[in-house]
Amino acid sequence: MGRDSDSPWALGEVGRAGVAVDTLADMTDLFADINLGSVSTSMTINGPPPL
Repeated sequence: MGRDSDSPWALGEVGRAGVAVDTLADMTDLFADINLGSVSTSMTINGPPPL
């Protein structure tokens, strides 16, 4: 949802829709064993629909 994982506004939302990426280290860990020359990626921030 575009908020830092440790933000009070993110309480209960982290990890519900995708993966939490707060730092460059998170991105490094996320793509560590993926050959980025052979795949494509798409980074979007979409809020979940209202229930």
